[in-house]
Amino acid sequence: MVNIQPAEVSPREVLERLVLDEDLERLEDLLAEFNLFDVLKVERREPQHSALLAWLLDPRGSHGLGEYFVRRFLSEAAVAARERGIGEVTPLIVDGWKLDDIEVATERHRIDIMLIAKSDQFVCLIENKVGTEEHSNQLTRYLATVEREYEDLDPFPIFLTPDGTEPESEDDAARYVPMEYGKVADLLDRTLKTRGSTISAGVAGFLEQYARTLRRHVMSTTDNIDELAVQIYTKHQAAIDLIIKAKPALEARAWNIIDGAMAQHAPKLKHDHHTKAYHRYYSEELEDIPALKNGSGWTKSNRLLLFELKFYTGRLVLVIGPGPAATRQRIYDLIQKEDGVPGVAVRRASKLSPSYHIVYSVPILGKSGPSAPDYEQSQWHVEQAITNFYANDYPLLVGALREELT
Repeated sequence: MVNIQPAEVSPREVLERLVLDEDLERLEDLLAEFNLFDVLKVERREPQHSALLAWLLDPRGSHGLGEYFVRRFLSEAAVAARERGIGEVTPLIVDGWKLDDIEVATERHRIDIMLIAKSDQFVCLIENKVGTEEHSNQLTRYLATVEREYEDLDPFPIFLTPDGTEPESEDDAARYVPMEYGKVADLLDRTLKTRGSTISAGVAGFLEQYARTLRRHVMSTTDNIDELAVQIYTKHQAAIDLIIKAKPALEARAWNIIDGAMAQHAPKLKHDHHTKAYHRYYSEELEDIPALKNGSGWTKSNRLLLFELKFYTGRLVLVIGPGPAATRQRIYDLIQKEDGVPGVAVRRASKLSPSYHIVYSVPILGKSGPSAPDYEQSQWHVEQAITNFYANDYPLLVGALREELT
């Protein structure tokens, strides 16, 4: 039997396969798409999802939907309950509810969302799980609390999760209706389709973004960014590993541009200590000041005051390092006082940090900085930023420090 080995694939070929993959294009589109929830970094935060759902479920909410959303949500839960033989609530019963006195609460009795409707004689408790799991027998405890506090109302417990997971306990699974976030996303789509013309454009846009957020970050769909990224990496591991290996070379090239620009356009700033993440510089014009040579636990030079450029922030900062408290306070007071250093926009702070304190910051690397493919343009940008800093802020800062410390 002949053992046929797979043909060797060249690095160029694996990279071409990655570039031509439609899934990569899809991922790029998703990442480029504006979404308020991504901007606010709340796409996976459970309390924010609960607050938003509570707003939608409140007939008196500013969304202008009235009882439309809450009735449809409860109807979906009733369908799921009937399919699993849980409780006695049916879609017909939900349709007959008035919902005119419904009260919506969050974090009452530590329950994520509660819907209390005395005229319809029910209380719906919703335990919402986005990025966490059950713990401490909480579902049993919450239901017991509701039955005790609202003994005249029929409980309607719902367990809302990204994929409709049932509660761990058999007793809880027999009473809690499992719902998946896909139902919420579909309900948002339905709401926009049937009620979109009756609500404001702002609310409609907000609901559309929320539905996309659920599909991108909460649900297991083709729009889920994390799952799509894993899928792409699985198919193109060799190509992506090649790109990751190239990153240090790109950073080294960027540092060459920065250090070259610093040497040419800021000649009195000299190397102190460097790593791959940051480069530190000292000023020759401050070298004769003994008070600035008493730093400790920072660099081998024992300098107390250094300029530092971090690659990931792209900013050149002036840092007071660890050292004698009196000297550190004098520098802080000089630069941070109300009028500061005339002509220099410094970084304000209410008090001096105990170890490292940034008193000045200026951007050096922009969007067209050294990580960009066009290194000629990057070099020009960096040189301009360093030249401006060295000609304007640098002499004012150094002059004020010399006057104060000598």
